[in-house]
Amino acid sequence: MNAVAVLLAALFFAVLILAMVEARQYASGRSLITRRRFVIRMLGAGLMLAEVAAIFLGLFVLNLRSPRGHPWSWAAWWAMCLIGGFVLMFLALADAKELEARHGERERQLWRDFARSLVPRKERDSDAENEGAEKGNEHG
Repeated sequence: MNAVAVLLAALFFAVLILAMVEARQYASGRSLITRRRFVIRMLGAGLMLAEVAAIFLGLFVLNLRSPRGHPWSWAAWWAMCLIGGFVLMFLALADAKELEARHGERERQLWRDFARSLVPRKERDSDAENEGAEKGNEHG
């Protein structure tokens, strides 16, 4: 069980450090994520920290390793941890959805830029001049 305690502590500090790095990068403007994704990530990090702390408390402080002594306390505690895990999965899916939306926007922009680069610049300029001249002839 000592190995579990060490792993939980390592996970807690790893998540804490990663959340602090993410927050620092976002605050300095070096991060390319949107405000919505930043909020989702910080909520996920906070919930992950609470989840790891709850598991540690349940195993080592409250001694809720088996339902023998207090079955209702045991069931309520681990149900709460399970629900927290499902909420974490939901937040991860929300973050992935935001990432996919951003990726789709960027991909469409790249295709537009690619299509524009296929038409030589002189052709585009002459087409624009011809359209302008035709419009002028129609009105004049």
